[in-house]
Amino acid sequence: MKRFALMVAVFLVAGCDGQDSKEHRVRHPQLTQVEEQVRRSIENALTQWRLQLSGAQLPAERAQAYAQLGQVYLAHHFDDAAADALDYATSKLTTNPHWYFYYATALERSFRLRDAQQALTASLALRDHPEVRFLRANVRARIGDEPGALDDIRVLREGFGVVSSETGDEDSPSSASQGEAAWFALEAELLARQKRYAEADASLTQARELAPFASALNVPAVRLSQLLGDRDEAVRLMKTAGELMPATEQPLTKALSALSRGSEYYLQRGRMWMQSRNFQQAVVDFAAAADIAPSSHEARLAYARTLEIVGQVDAAERHYLEAAQLEPKSAVTQHFLGMLYERRKQDEKSRNHYAKALEADPAYLPPRLALAHAHFRNKNYEEALVHYAEYSAVREEDFEPRYYAGLAALALGFCVTAPHWFEEAVEANSYNRDAQEGLARSYAVCSDNPDELSQAQDIGERLEESRPDAAAAATLAMVYAALNDLESAIRLQNLAIRRSGEERINGQRDRLTQYESGERARVAWLSGDPVFDPPRLTMRVLH
Repeated sequence: MKRFALMVAVFLVAGCDGQDSKEHRVRHPQLTQVEEQVRRSIENALTQWRLQLSGAQLPAERAQAYAQLGQVYLAHHFDDAAADALDYATSKLTTNPHWYFYYATALERSFRLRDAQQALTASLALRDHPEVRFLRANVRARIGDEPGALDDIRVLREGFGVVSSETGDEDSPSSASQGEAAWFALEAELLARQKRYAEADASLTQARELAPFASALNVPAVRLSQLLGDRDEAVRLMKTAGELMPATEQPLTKALSALSRGSEYYLQRGRMWMQSRNFQQAVVDFAAAADIAPSSHEARLAYARTLEIVGQVDAAERHYLEAAQLEPKSAVTQHFLGMLYERRKQDEKSRNHYAKALEADPAYLPPRLALAHAHFRNKNYEEALVHYAEYSAVREEDFEPRYYAGLAALALGFCVTAPHWFEEAVEANSYNRDAQEGLARSYAVCSDNPDELSQAQDIGERLEESRPDAAAAATLAMVYAALNDLESAIRLQNLAIRRSGEERINGQRDRLTQYESGERARVAWLSGDPVFDPPRLTMRVLH
């Protein structure tokens, strides 16, 4: 992190006894650009630390001095300095679980995740505590150790019925319901990574029951519903998620920039607010950063992004465009502009900026998938298929581009390749209802192979049994028409019509006419049906 460029390995307090430099170097922060209250707190802590060292007779006493200093640095987010001080404390006295926890927190904030895991393991060996174990689960999740993280969650669920905070404050975020909700939410994320979607859905449901008003659970709930192919639930969650109260852009940057702080200070503090989801305060600090350093692309982009999150879309657009002028080859800036225009349903502008992002960085995957989706919604299936294929070649585990590539191939009449894409989609996510439905329909309209048609029939019957809706009945009707059982096809298509909403009734009736004429379903079954379009970005799920 750039903030730590301001940290130097020297003492700030004149007259220090110098023993620190001989035994252990701490990167004490320069305080010239730190606000007055923080500066006084750190100077008092350094004075106390120096006094403790001068009177220390035992290694444990010196360790205590370093531990107290480290905790002060940690409280003020000087994480490298905190890690240095607490490293010394835990090396001299290895029996204090709290010090290991504070040390691990500093390491985790400094993105030294494997070192943080070791410190947390040492803390747990001395005393098992839910906050420590949950932090280790998070760290393990971030370094890709899903089994280890899930094991920590299992211990939490089995060994701690109620989360107790360090302070004992029942209203704190560590109180029982909020803490246990966090366990289940992390468990859901880990299970989803392992494609154990049904278990993930159960865990996320428990999290939402424990913390029904926790907005942080809305986005993973929507995403999981999409992975499970439950469009109706995803739409319902997006509608009920709510939006942040819009902020008002204020002329506050002049007052802030008058202070003797650099742009980097406000960038770091803005990122801290973003991590804690205090977006309104992040807007204030990113505005100051951009005002102090008007030629900084990083500051301008951060300010624009936060403005968009809080709903100030017009102001966000203006600052995104300024960021693009400062750094025309920034793929990230062009991608964010593309997303903004997509949310505003300005599709041509959206596609143009996604294309500019890819021109700037062809290996940057998010705009490639977004551009593929945009072409699909615009019924430019050939271009969409090209981008889906290029994305899938890199991300072999992703089901979504393969599913939509199958749809695009069907819309183009590519009966050789369409079933192959759906087969890959089902392989990537065998729980997804949409992928199974697409595979069955691709066999029904493209294949004369008895084994494939039999597989399509099995899939259709499972879909109808698990969730009897219009799509399940229509899928089975396609299969029976391909099997020349037109009587069953007509019966099921009439059932699909009765189950359909008004916006889809015409397409269902067209297929009924085909079956009544003795025809099987055509590859154009998805044309003109917006339910098969990739979901458009909206402000509701932005934050």
